[in-house]
Amino acid sequence: MKKFIFAAMFLASALLAQNASADTLTFAGSLTLNWTVYTQEFSNKLESTKTNYNGKTTNLSTNVVRTYTSAYKSSPFNNASFLDLLSNSFRTTFPPGSKLATDGSGVYVVDRTGTNIILAAPTNILNITVSGYIASGASSTVSNFYPTGISLKSNGSSSGFAFFSATYNDSLLQTSDGTTTQFTFTGLASFGEKSTTMVFSGGYFNGITDNLVAISGTQSQNFSILNGAGTGTLRGRPATFKGSIVAGITSEPFP
Repeated sequence: MKKFIFAAMFLASALLAQNASADTLTFAGSLTLNWTVYTQEFSNKLESTKTNYNGKTTNLSTNVVRTYTSAYKSSPFNNASFLDLLSNSFRTTFPPGSKLATDGSGVYVVDRTGTNIILAAPTNILNITVSGYIASGASSTVSNFYPTGISLKSNGSSSGFAFFSATYNDSLLQTSDGTTTQFTFTGLASFGEKSTTMVFSGGYFNGITDNLVAISGTQSQNFSILNGAGTGTLRGRPATFKGSIVAGITSEPFP
């Protein structure tokens, strides 16, 4: 089910990539962070000391009462916050209108069009893993191989859950403000996919498709909603995170 839909999506991405620059995204979707970050403002801070005495002069007791307080601060962490973090980590600035995008496997900073990549964080800085897929759905796939080309038709839908983990670590970089950020954010993601018919044709030789001559159909719509939490340091300060990540990829009909 799900793997057949992914197979069709993968083939579409691979074929279209032949005509795409390494600095562009063919299939790009929105990415929205809605987190709350908690940081400890102070812990066991001495607020007051009071001394009193009991008893007679010959049998005097002294009582010392100290009052301590602790407090934390919560603040929003959203797309603008993450863009600012990336800007600090990579000692760069992004042009007006820059935003976060995803192709389903990575996170990018793109220009206002949503397709031109400005920054693709390497996996040693931002590493994302998704595992433990649990899915249900249905799909049908028809593949035709012939001497002069290949055609593939697929349609179906699926939905389910998976475990998501994202690790951010810029400790090896020389950041703009000199601080470092290291945290891991994990949670359970729900996803949905809907794929309609796609047709590809071109030369086919020894399992390799080349000489692409026609692409038609409609790519899938994908979304995922992650609710999770994490902990680590944010610009040098211990921090705990909670919130959601919403991703969506919608491709228009082509060619």
